[in-house]
Amino acid sequence: MVDALGEDAKFVLFTSEREHDMNLEALLKTVKPAQNKEVLAQTVNPSRMSPTQNFIQAVESQLDLVKWDMNPEEGAEEPKGRRWYRVSNNKASTFIRYSVKKIKLLPNQTDETEALLVGKNYSDLIKFYTGLIAVAKTGELDEIINKTASEMMEQRSASRAANKAAKEAQAELPVEE
Repeated sequence: MVDALGEDAKFVLFTSEREHDMNLEALLKTVKPAQNKEVLAQTVNPSRMSPTQNFIQAVESQLDLVKWDMNPEEGAEEPKGRRWYRVSNNKASTFIRYSVKKIKLLPNQTDETEALLVGKNYSDLIKFYTGLIAVAKTGELDEIINKTASEMMEQRSASRAANKAAKEAQAELPVEE
């Protein structure tokens, strides 16, 4: 007896009396190669977060740091992480980052090294970061975040290739005696 799984199912369940009829060729006819690297990455490692999820987690870490700076808890451990923000002289400013790369969000922002003035104090930072998380969750920042993540991956790949080439070149040098 054979049962199909859903309308587009490629897999067929065989009852115990038919299991011995299954062979590799028949099994391989039920599958095809995965072309989408993102789908494959999620299939191979479902715990891997998307760039947007990573970004949201990083902004949440900034929120924890701001809250700590507003009111350090005696005896509690300070949250870990590099601060993107600064509060000084009645001005609260921040950079927006994806990992170590700064992101340019405003159209009139001269470049990604220019900080954003978000208010006067830590409370304004909390409002800004909370709003940034809400916007990221809607997907409105996906294009910017994915572009930044892709640029970082390309830079890492180029760096790895350059390091590999340098090691290979070093290995080919004659050894002096």
